[in-house]
Amino acid sequence: MTLLPRTGRRVALVALVVLGALAAIVAAGEATGWPGLREPVARTLSNAFGVPVVLEGGFRVRFLLSPSVRAERVGIGAASRVPVPHLLQARELHARARWGELWRWRQGHAPLRLRVLEAQQIDVHLARLADGRASWQLGAAQRTAGAPPQGAGRAASAAASAPPARRDEPARDEADDTGALPQIDLLAVREGLIRVLDEPQDTELRIDVAGLERAGGDGAYRATVRGRWRALPLDLDLRSGRLLPLLARDAGDEAMQPLAVRGRAGAAEVSFEGKAADLIGARRIDGRARIGGPSLAAVARPLGVTLPVTPPFELDARLRHADGRWQVNIGEARIGKSQLAGELLYDGTKRPPLLAGRLAGPRLALADLGPAIGTNARRDPDKVLPQRRFDLAALRRMDADVEMHFDRLVLGTPRLEALSDVRTRVRLDNGVLALVPFEAAMGGGRMTLSTRLDGREKTARWTAEIALRNVDIAEWAPAAEEQARLTGRLEADLSLTAAGLSSAELLATTDGRVRARLREGTLSHLVTEGAGLDLAEALGLVIRGDKTLPLRCAALDARLEDGVMHIERGLVDNRDSTLMLGGRVHLRGERLELVVRSKPKDFSPLAVRSPITLTGTFAAPQLGIDKKHAAKRVLGALVLGAVVGPVAALLPLADKGDPPEEDPCAAARAPAAQAAAGGGPPKR
Repeated sequence: MTLLPRTGRRVALVALVVLGALAAIVAAGEATGWPGLREPVARTLSNAFGVPVVLEGGFRVRFLLSPSVRAERVGIGAASRVPVPHLLQARELHARARWGELWRWRQGHAPLRLRVLEAQQIDVHLARLADGRASWQLGAAQRTAGAPPQGAGRAASAAASAPPARRDEPARDEADDTGALPQIDLLAVREGLIRVLDEPQDTELRIDVAGLERAGGDGAYRATVRGRWRALPLDLDLRSGRLLPLLARDAGDEAMQPLAVRGRAGAAEVSFEGKAADLIGARRIDGRARIGGPSLAAVARPLGVTLPVTPPFELDARLRHADGRWQVNIGEARIGKSQLAGELLYDGTKRPPLLAGRLAGPRLALADLGPAIGTNARRDPDKVLPQRRFDLAALRRMDADVEMHFDRLVLGTPRLEALSDVRTRVRLDNGVLALVPFEAAMGGGRMTLSTRLDGREKTARWTAEIALRNVDIAEWAPAAEEQARLTGRLEADLSLTAAGLSSAELLATTDGRVRARLREGTLSHLVTEGAGLDLAEALGLVIRGDKTLPLRCAALDARLEDGVMHIERGLVDNRDSTLMLGGRVHLRGERLELVVRSKPKDFSPLAVRSPITLTGTFAAPQLGIDKKHAAKRVLGALVLGAVVGPVAALLPLADKGDPPEEDPCAAARAPAAQAAAGGGPPKR
């Protein structure tokens, strides 16, 4: 009976001794860092990660409470079948985690999470292939991604390469996150090199980084970024808080870190102050940006955004990006000599993407939009019309709906005053670009324009309806008032259609009609007499001084057929003379064939009365007279002067006048519908 208690006491004593010894061993091991477990720990980590793990040099590991490891040199291989030399190499590395989080990761329920990762130096390769396999897919994530490409393995690869989910999509299962980048609460890297190769994002970067993080999540990092994101070359200097949230895929708003950037992105000089996260994935950005470059098109093209070719620009804006949408609140922008502000939204989640918003400003210079329509392109020096071809493919890359309002539209010539109170809505829908409508104050009157460029086919098709109402010529075109004393109120209507691949081709194929009338007008008396080559009257005006003659009417009616404008009625009438314009303007060949005939209403003792011609090209027009008509009168004067005497030489040059039997202004005053009775633009 007494043996059992003695045996129990002995067993208990042995157990206490064993436990004490084990406790002493554990305490000694924890105190010394278990130096003899380096190889077993490396094998265990290799098995857990599914990749080779090498621990060299000084080594310490602890298992109690929060497991941690310190090693003088550490190497972790990349996931299988990802062609990079390693995932991580580090010197003087210290990593600490929690058992529960390690267990969740080991079971494939969450990404790997480290509470602390410190290193004197690191070299990291973050590579993601087109099929979704990534260098950081370790453990359960690697087993899923590395499975044969049937069944679940194929689904896993497709899920890994899919774009980030939008907020309106259902939440994913936790197991889907096992392929995400490791989460690190506290990162301190004195010197680091991170190479990023992301085939789904077409991104290849080299990031040289140095900095540290403190308990509580604050950090201070400096980095240089070289390489490209998609087609956009990058050369940037960064200052940030925590580093990994900038690289982590699918990071939320709560992970956004302070970020400052200066440098070049493609053709643009950029600076940014704000917050960001997930820069190589969903790209969450919010801050103030200043961007400058040689052209809006050159800067936007690598981003997949269609913007017009412009002169150099500078932009100061609040920039936000999340869930595939860019929001740009422009505080101030200068494009060439233009100034504007506004708000724009670029929604990349739509197919095709949509650019919408509004732009406004005190000044828009037409010359700054010139490159967009080809006026600043290199061209034949003998040509005037824009030759540069439209980029019709760009019209099909996205849709747009942008309202615009500018105080002044500067036309770029001192001969014409700027338009004011310019309002329009630019719509780009499925390759069709339209202004619906364009309205502006012009010379005290109003201009309206509706135009449409259809870029859905290989050749663009263009239509335009233009109306000018109550436009004061002297106010809008002061040079005309100064040189010819031409004044009056202009009313005009143009209806045009065309097809082509450049502005020059459009004009060379234009069909349509033009109708213009001038009310309450005046014209220089000297110009009137000069048009009729009335030498006596002109000489008298030079001596006495010029004056203006009120116009009874002034009209122009023309039709356009296949790029040729045929003058059907060109008329200027005052009490002294009736001037008639006729001929053709060839837009295709940029040639002029115009003639002005004068019918005087009074007697002149000395007048050649020969038609005046305007010929040549747009680039080199030539003003002349009808030589045959003039030669007859001059030759007759010479013959009479030689035969009869000098006084008789004046007889052939005398003109009794030719007042019209019918009022030439009667037809010109007819309503527009009657004047256009011949029909609208010819059908193609």
